[in-house]
Amino acid sequence: MNRIQSKYTQDLARARNTAECRESTSLLDALPQHIVIVNTVGVITRVNDTWRRFAARSGHEGGYVGLSYYRYVPDVLRARLQQMLAGGGESVTLEYPIGDRWFVMEARPLPEGAVISHTDITERKRMEVSLEAMACRDPLTQLLNRRGLHRVLDKEVQRSREKHLHALVIDCDNFKGVNDSLGHAAGDLVLRTIAARMREQLGQRGQLARIGGDEFVALLPGADGTAARVIAERLRAAIAEQPIAVSHGPVVVTLSIAVCEMNPQLRNLDDLLATSTAALKSCKRRGKNMVTYRDAPTRCPGDLQVLTSPSYFKALFQPIVELQSGSVVGYEILSRGRGSYASPLDFFRAASRGGLLSRVDLACLRSCANAAASVPSSLRRHINVYPSTLLAAPVSQMLEVLGPQARAGLCLEISEKQILGDPASLRESAQAIRRAGVRFAIDDLGFGRSSLETLICLEPDVLKFDRRLVHGVARDAEKRRALERQIKVAHALETEIIAEGIEEERDRALLLSRGVSLGQGFLFGRPAEAPRLSLLPSLVP
Repeated sequence: MNRIQSKYTQDLARARNTAECRESTSLLDALPQHIVIVNTVGVITRVNDTWRRFAARSGHEGGYVGLSYYRYVPDVLRARLQQMLAGGGESVTLEYPIGDRWFVMEARPLPEGAVISHTDITERKRMEVSLEAMACRDPLTQLLNRRGLHRVLDKEVQRSREKHLHALVIDCDNFKGVNDSLGHAAGDLVLRTIAARMREQLGQRGQLARIGGDEFVALLPGADGTAARVIAERLRAAIAEQPIAVSHGPVVVTLSIAVCEMNPQLRNLDDLLATSTAALKSCKRRGKNMVTYRDAPTRCPGDLQVLTSPSYFKALFQPIVELQSGSVVGYEILSRGRGSYASPLDFFRAASRGGLLSRVDLACLRSCANAAASVPSSLRRHINVYPSTLLAAPVSQMLEVLGPQARAGLCLEISEKQILGDPASLRESAQAIRRAGVRFAIDDLGFGRSSLETLICLEPDVLKFDRRLVHGVARDAEKRRALERQIKVAHALETEIIAEGIEEERDRALLLSRGVSLGQGFLFGRPAEAPRLSLLPSLVP
């Protein structure tokens, strides 16, 4: 009897366990979360249907039970789980991405392992991102608002230790009159139009924010004072030169813009707005619709007047060589100052702040063109010019400054990093000067803002690869790939190539192997006060 009773009890227990197991399995399968149960070494003992379906969609098919759970999860989860399963931690909760989806994992210890759930929180994450973006955007113009600008400014100020950072503080002139006379609906339309035009002009070169009713700020990472002023002038012109159509008729709005350089004393938005106040007031007093520097004097100091004379500058000659033989085929003619403004960085910065950039650039151009006469006409002569000077100076004045050298194979170099806005604006002047016999080169190619549109539009005769693309290219695979891409572009455009910044023999050899035949750099000679007309020693072994 006892044996029969014992057997009956065991059978009943087995049936109860089986029923409980089926019930718990049904319960697990009904849960929307991805459920996995593992033992103390991370081997799967049970999964639910939601897990099976997800694993199958992710390309993991099989029995699952008896396999290591770690093969199915990102590495970031493994260490945390192993610590918990070893008894070294409490429950683990962690959010993580897989592809374009987000999950939250919750792992709770069991006596002999752990139960792990994964919940898809992708929609919640997208909502959070959307709400965060809305919190940083102006609802009227969809530009950054103050909060968004604060965040961007904090990041850019940190980066500005390695590069320039300028800001434009922009105020709409007489905008209150638009609201008062035409109503707020018309005023909103005007603001949206202003924002759209400025955003189009700015493109990828900076961030634009609306910080008040009719006040805007543009951040220009990497832009020096000259570039910032050119961008500011383009924004100003984009608004002033085309009336804005509203239901009451066309409305003409203008901008007053203060160009401010961010520095250790000017690190946040409040400081920026406080220090730009005087510059904006100066704009308003002088008639509005203009650009000024926050610390720029209203008149040019007397000591800057010397920069407008060609006699202030001297010319240096840096050889351009044929890479195979090392023979000199031409020179880049560079400007240096004779007085307190010795380097181009010094005198062009001072000229830009004093509103004399084009005049000083023309003086440098005349000085270099005069020096070019000492180079035989059989050799190349390259001279640098600011794109803004091409826009500001009439073609007749440019040709007069260049003098007879204009028709003797002179090549004007325009730096890629200084071409701002629409390159088509340079096309008419460039073609007119080219018809007089002048060739054109795009300098600093590979500086970081290469535009195929610029190359196609301006049709340069020469592409000069920037030193940062060339120096050390033989030992840097990433640079080498970038260089090869630029070579393919040049060949497709049937444009001549000159590589700058060659300082090592192995770089010269690699360039030659890639079909680049001309170059310049310290390997061949530093800029000198007189052209070296003899050949350099042969570089051929």
